[in-house]
Amino acid sequence: LKSPIVLKGTVDNASTKNKNRWDTDMVFRSPLINTKVAGFTQTKDGLLSTRMEFRYDYNDASKHQFIVNGKMKDMSKEKLSKYIVNTAITSTEYPDYNIELDADVMKNPKHMETNLDLHYGQDSKDLTKRILINQELDVTGNVKNLNIDHVAKLKWRAMGLDMQSKLSHSHSLYNDLKTNAKFSYSPNKDIILNVDLQREQTALIKMSGNVIVEIPGREMKLSKSIEQKSADEFNHEMLFQWQKGGQVRTTSIYTRIPTEKR
Repeated sequence: LKSPIVLKGTVDNASTKNKNRWDTDMVFRSPLINTKVAGFTQTKDGLLSTRMEFRYDYNDASKHQFIVNGKMKDMSKEKLSKYIVNTAITSTEYPDYNIELDADVMKNPKHMETNLDLHYGQDSKDLTKRILINQELDVTGNVKNLNIDHVAKLKWRAMGLDMQSKLSHSHSLYNDLKTNAKFSYSPNKDIILNVDLQREQTALIKMSGNVIVEIPGREMKLSKSIEQKSADEFNHEMLFQWQKGGQVRTTSIYTRIPTEKR
């Protein structure tokens, strides 16, 4: 080797009564690359902050930097959990991989919400290189009587993505179930699912169910019902549709013969 490999550095605890802080300073030298690392990590009043700066060269005139900045704020209290995160990664050698991320996460017993805003590339003002993700979830009730509502969105101009999904679900155990879902993946391009199941709490059985699936250019449907007219008679109807105007429908009656008449 033309020159020795050198590694030296320090990690100092610079904490006080009001904060915890650690400072880092390290140097690495070799025939291939020279690197200097400096940064800190600090916690104070629920805020975690960190910065690491890497300066390096390849034993030539080149000078490069790789910097990581990050913050996370804990704003939780009682039954509310809430965190805010800000992160930035910049590189002078590979600027196309620069990243800026803002995230906000919140949750309580009935509601959860997440928002992500990610920029990448050299120009942080270039909106085509921005990814937005949002989602909200509401849950109320229990296993027997439950209600769920969920909305999620994704936007990414560089990939031509503008998608949204919606889900609404409710059920009352042994009585009814309803689910409505819609996924939109481009203008006027939707996938839709509707489910409706019903059962009446009467002495005689009466149940019905409908399932509808819609995709661009097609609407499919399945319906079925069973109704007990008496102790020994049941009516059954079923409809299957694979496209508007294309259906198959069946109707049947089932009569149970008493044992003494067999």
